[in-house]
Amino acid sequence: MSNGMDKKIIVILAAVVVIFVVAAGGLFFWMKKIENAVKNPATSGTSQVRTADAVQNQQQAGQDTVVSSVKNNDDGMVGWYVAPKLIPTPQIYSTNNDFGAKAWEAGKFVSGKSSGNSIILMALYPEGPGGITIARFIKNPNDKQMALFDRYSNGVSLSTGTGDINTKVLNEFPAYGITVNSLEYPGVFYTPKGEKMLKADDFPVDNVDEKLENIFFKTDLLKKVFTDPVYGEFFTTDQAKINENNSYSIYADNGFYVKAPDGTFKVYSPAVNFMGQGDIPDVAWNDGKKNTSKFSYQGSTGCGASKYTDVVDNEIKMSDLTAAGKTSTGDNIYEFTDKNAQYLKDFYQEDLKYMTDFPDDTINSKKFTKDLTYDQFANSHVVFFWKDSFGRLVRFINLDYFVDPGGCGKPVIYLYPEKTQKVSVKVAPSGGLTKTEPDYGNGWNVIADPMSRIKNLADGKNYPYLFWEGKSNEIYNRSKFGFVAEHDRLENLLNEKLLLLGLNQKEISDFKEYWLPKMLAENKPYYFVTFVPQTEINKLAPLDINPKPDTVIRVLMDYKGLDEKIDAPGYDIKTPERKGFTAVEWGGMLK
Repeated sequence: MSNGMDKKIIVILAAVVVIFVVAAGGLFFWMKKIENAVKNPATSGTSQVRTADAVQNQQQAGQDTVVSSVKNNDDGMVGWYVAPKLIPTPQIYSTNNDFGAKAWEAGKFVSGKSSGNSIILMALYPEGPGGITIARFIKNPNDKQMALFDRYSNGVSLSTGTGDINTKVLNEFPAYGITVNSLEYPGVFYTPKGEKMLKADDFPVDNVDEKLENIFFKTDLLKKVFTDPVYGEFFTTDQAKINENNSYSIYADNGFYVKAPDGTFKVYSPAVNFMGQGDIPDVAWNDGKKNTSKFSYQGSTGCGASKYTDVVDNEIKMSDLTAAGKTSTGDNIYEFTDKNAQYLKDFYQEDLKYMTDFPDDTINSKKFTKDLTYDQFANSHVVFFWKDSFGRLVRFINLDYFVDPGGCGKPVIYLYPEKTQKVSVKVAPSGGLTKTEPDYGNGWNVIADPMSRIKNLADGKNYPYLFWEGKSNEIYNRSKFGFVAEHDRLENLLNEKLLLLGLNQKEISDFKEYWLPKMLAENKPYYFVTFVPQTEINKLAPLDINPKPDTVIRVLMDYKGLDEKIDAPGYDIKTPERKGFTAVEWGGMLK
């Protein structure tokens, strides 16, 4: 009896051992699958010192790799090619991307577990022309799939909403946790002379002609300013090369541009060290009074800024200026010597025209009124100029007297949760909010139901949607891709395109109620209409909703009245699927 029991126990123990071994083996192979998919470098996340062995490994990776003298490129991890190689474009979406994409092999890992793996660089339109995005991937030569290099990509995600991912090409495991030091650029650094530089754009693209190759750095419109021992040569706009044909280029925007090791580039902007809180410059005028007005030094266009810095060396002569005060750092600031300067007269007349042509609810000026005389205007410090440490003459516009009907025009947010629940909403255009309804405070806290009936908890009132207007300091240029309609067919165009963009009939009606009269009031025979890609909207005005919706639809229209018909290249619109908790926002660019 005990013999039989012993055998049964032995058999049971053996079975348990077998099950454990199989389970452990399965877990081992599953972990190896993740490791092989991503292949984290052994040097991940650490600073590397280039050794002789690392140089030899890089040279052996291929004749196309380059050992740069720039320290940031020499991380011992990646051998970057002198020029990225164009390769067949991987189809990362399960459906064809009709908007276009291109891919390049930019370099190879030369050390660590990823040694021999390629870095693939892609430029693509995830939602249609007007918003080129940059994505990077890691590709094992022995694997058909790539891993998304999420840390160094924008506009591409493995989550839903960006496109249906083609898992035959793109691995389900992104390359999280991998740091390539030569692709790391700080948010703040100091030049060799001590000037503070702020990162202005991590994924810049010269969208002037919508070419995918415009992700790569060019110096045609630039001049060299300084060399950083870590990040290399920095360039800025050469004002002598800017004309009406190239003024919409990103290289005309007065940033500080530096080439990245894969051929792309980054943009920095010098910090204005006398700008106080709320964009109020810390300035004392010659009469001893302190400035209390908000100023802008980036220009303005629609929702966004027009320049990284509003440099006016080509427009304003120093000989026409006189010292008008000093900054808190001791620098002189200048105003026009002649209070009847043509610039001031034009400024005043343009303000008057805006006050006449646009309704009061779109005017953001605090102190300019129709009763303000020219003499009062000209003596109110409406504009001043400052020479920065790079010798550039920078213009500062007094926003109290700048009649600006521009901005993000009446964006409204609808909330459609699957059940009645509390929702918090925050929107953060970098130039600030100018109007909200209900009152914004530190964000909206509401109760919303599936019909987007919204109760604001702060005042207890009910609203059909949340309304805001504001400004952004992000650079924005209108796309040349869009649609042209005759005056009498503009409403038909809006009906068609807004439906394709995912709006329902109520939302379309609300949109047209606000925008159609405003557009038709220009009384133009033709209208050019385009829509800003959601990736760009997210940069202009980041939106944070908690709990996070399953579907977010953001529609931002830009348009221009035309005296003559133009041939504009159109594009296909992919209609989003409204599923689960859905948030919808529509708005437009105020002129």
